[in-house]
Amino acid sequence: MTNAIILTGSDRYASRWHDHAATGQRITEILREVDIDARLRGTHPRVFGELASADLLVVDAGRSRPGPEDASDEEWAGAHTLLADYVSRGGALLVMHNGIAAFSDLPAWSNWVGGSWVEGVSMHPPIGETTITPREIDHPVVEGLGPITVYDELYSHLGRADDNVTLALHRYDDQKQPLVWTREHATGRVVVDTLGHDVRSYDSDGRNRLLKREALWVIGGDPETIRRI
Repeated sequence: MTNAIILTGSDRYASRWHDHAATGQRITEILREVDIDARLRGTHPRVFGELASADLLVVDAGRSRPGPEDASDEEWAGAHTLLADYVSRGGALLVMHNGIAAFSDLPAWSNWVGGSWVEGVSMHPPIGETTITPREIDHPVVEGLGPITVYDELYSHLGRADDNVTLALHRYDDQKQPLVWTREHATGRVVVDTLGHDVRSYDSDGRNRLLKREALWVIGGDPETIRRI
């Protein structure tokens, strides 16, 4: 069984705009439905030692200014080293919603995930119900998935790498705005899914099928099995 850690925002990686504890719990429940042994953990330096035995890391966190009760820069430097070790050995990485901004204090983060939240540029229209049509491409995460109706924020004007494979997008300001993309490094796979502002996102069956497919693909699951979800 796949060993997964769901990092939910806490310490300097909490966000006052997001209830990470609630969304992290929903992600954990959904991934367990496809036999992924998902364990929910707060984003704290002492947790990162568990990455040595993890097959999948899901980042459902954000970014905030360090507070007086938060871990020190020295403690976080050690945790960042363990995170870099995980990525360099090919550990699968699934980044949810505001997770794209979570480790922005780690210079390699934007390269690993192929994008960034650009202060003063990136934004989202008002939250609401919308229907997203995944791209019609030969990729097991989206092939045959069909339109997804979801109550969510649609991130726009993100910084993004040219070599991402975009799986779903929306249009805003007369521009295509990627919502979901993949990357393959020499050692492993990454999926960024910018949906998931709050638990209402996970009330959507289509959205949850997308999440399951993403998780199975990023850990190297059988493509035909993924397409049947």
